[in-house]
Amino acid sequence: MLCVSACRGSGGTPAVPPDGAAVFQMACARCHGAEGGGDGPQSAVLASITPPGKPPVPDLRAAHLGTRYDRAALEHLLQDGRGNMPAHRARLGPADLAAVADYVESHFAGRTPPPGPRSGLPGTSEGAP
Repeated sequence: MLCVSACRGSGGTPAVPPDGAAVFQMACARCHGAEGGGDGPQSAVLASITPPGKPPVPDLRAAHLGTRYDRAALEHLLQDGRGNMPAHRARLGPADLAAVADYVESHFAGRTPPPGPRSGLPGTSEGAP
């Protein structure tokens, strides 16, 4: 499992939450591009296998994406993937998945991420190790 952050710091103290922008750059920018425009280096490869008329990688800055995916749908998409998007459940830990979901919501969808635990992501509830 690839994790940008640890669940606990040394001595059992909670670690600093992962940086969603850093997780995005590490796990998502390859396809979506550094600025989310769907123009990452892998997008050209995906274009060759995508049916005509469909974008190989969505532009996350598109206004409709903020209303198309609510938090639960975004978490599901990040965890399980769909179409050209791979599943990240095995690559990213729950804290990293929550951090990148927060980043996508705030940076691209124009929404304020919900405070507190993310009930849709396994292992991110209060008191979870």
